[in-house]
Amino acid sequence: MEKYNFNAFHFFTGSFRSPLRFILLPALFILYSCNEVPVILPTNVDPGGNATTQNVLIEEYTGVRCQNCPAGAQLLEELKTIHGDRLTILSIHGGFFAQPTNKENKLKLDNTYGQQLINVFNQPQGYPSAMIDRKIFDGQSSLFLGGNFWAGYVDQEKTKSPKVRIEVSNTLDMLQRKLNVSATLIGLADLSAQTILLSLALAENKIKDAQLTPTGVDTNYVHRHVLRTFFGNVLGNTIEPITLNNAKSYNFSLTLSSDWNIDQLSIVAFIHKSSPSYEVIQVVEKNIR
Repeated sequence: MEKYNFNAFHFFTGSFRSPLRFILLPALFILYSCNEVPVILPTNVDPGGNATTQNVLIEEYTGVRCQNCPAGAQLLEELKTIHGDRLTILSIHGGFFAQPTNKENKLKLDNTYGQQLINVFNQPQGYPSAMIDRKIFDGQSSLFLGGNFWAGYVDQEKTKSPKVRIEVSNTLDMLQRKLNVSATLIGLADLSAQTILLSLALAENKIKDAQLTPTGVDTNYVHRHVLRTFFGNVLGNTIEPITLNNAKSYNFSLTLSSDWNIDQLSIVAFIHKSSPSYEVIQVVEKNIR
């Protein structure tokens, strides 16, 4: 088994110019055309698809100034209840609706990583919106989907045959607040003809801070699955070609911010294609404790 080492502070690059930039809307148009999208909550229990090991990543764009976003968050929790570990959620606070202008907000959940992802994948024209496995589905013209599409496409993605298995382990130095992570990729198919990247993110759950709702500002709102940082490059770290039955491990480390709750942090590891699509191939999530 081969091992590769990355350090989050040296591998990170601060800005990105995407091959998808030709689809970006002019800045002023984005600022003034971004709307809130009503979310349709499911009325029936989803059976959860078949029993495979293919998992699904939802990257939800949300914000504390978006009054419809709590309904989106509720829908995601219902989907998480249905699909369990087969569904991984990253809530990305970025863009206009993520700016904490409510006087009740004590925290700043948006960060440079959310803006970098927006620079690559575009600013959603409605909130809440989500990318599912960073894929444009048949009949859709955009990566971003409103809540009424989420359940169906999650089920659809789960039916795919898994091509890679991801195993994540970690150690934590509580005194130094240093987190070391090892991600092992095991090929279930030969992907050596493709350029595949490995992304690792850190998410924090159950963050209490103010949120605008349809009935006003909720000062006790609980934010879930909040993107905190990436290990290394926000668009993925270069790895060796993935081949059938071959395993390789990649090591990462970072120091946890003092205002992050260690008991609520999880590692989100996913492999995906390179530019221009960045389509997700597999994802897993692991709590650091």
